[in-house]
Amino acid sequence: MVFEFDDYKLFVNTWVASQEGGGYGQYARFADLLSTSSVAISQIFKGSRDLSLEHALKLADYLGLPNLQKKYFVLLVERARAGTVDLATYFTDQLRETRDQGLSIQNIIEHSELTDVDKELFYSSWLYIAVWLAADIVEYSSIQKLSQRLQTQEEKIREVISFLLDRGLLVRSNCVFSLGRKVIHLPQESPMILRHHFNWRMKALESIGPEHVKKINYSAPMSLSNRVADEIQMDILKLIKKSTKRASDSKSEKLCCLNIDWFTF
Repeated sequence: MVFEFDDYKLFVNTWVASQEGGGYGQYARFADLLSTSSVAISQIFKGSRDLSLEHALKLADYLGLPNLQKKYFVLLVERARAGTVDLATYFTDQLRETRDQGLSIQNIIEHSELTDVDKELFYSSWLYIAVWLAADIVEYSSIQKLSQRLQTQEEKIREVISFLLDRGLLVRSNCVFSLGRKVIHLPQESPMILRHHFNWRMKALESIGPEHVKKINYSAPMSLSNRVADEIQMDILKLIKKSTKRASDSKSEKLCCLNIDWFTF
């Protein structure tokens, strides 16, 4: 992601190097795209010249950057072209705001949302999410088996299943359940966010103990530089994006929960 970079030239050069064949011929393609010479492109990405804003926008489109990343890229160019410290500082503030917005979880993973009314019930208890996910596992695709697996009365399981079917979170075919929506996201500003995190952190605390071998419970307060803190935050966001995609594309066989806490104190 371009949000990892503070220099648009470094971003572009890194992107080129990551392409097939080490990016051979890419700078010539840039020259054709921008209707300029290879010498001018070399002076920009290997020298001290800067892109024009028109060229920056066209190149961002060529690189396939989504809207917020495109905005960030153009702002990097604007800052590099700034003629005064005050103007460069202004663009630095704009870059920070755009980066923070772009790195919010709801902007890095594909997801759907429930209505506000449905959120209140869905996130009121860990059980709704647990049933939603467990019902997609073949050996739990019945009321009785879900009841046994989640140690909850069958009547309650039926109530939850009915809600999930009505909202399209689950679908049923030939008496077998499957996921209707694979990724649901609750925005950070939602009034239900504290309840949601509390529900699953309580489940995480319940998991602590020697009887659970395949688990990770890790707390590590640390003192570190601003740069490294930003790098770790970026690594965590990459993990969230990657793991969410891999989980949604995989077959349902096991129930797991990923909790990550990262904050300044």
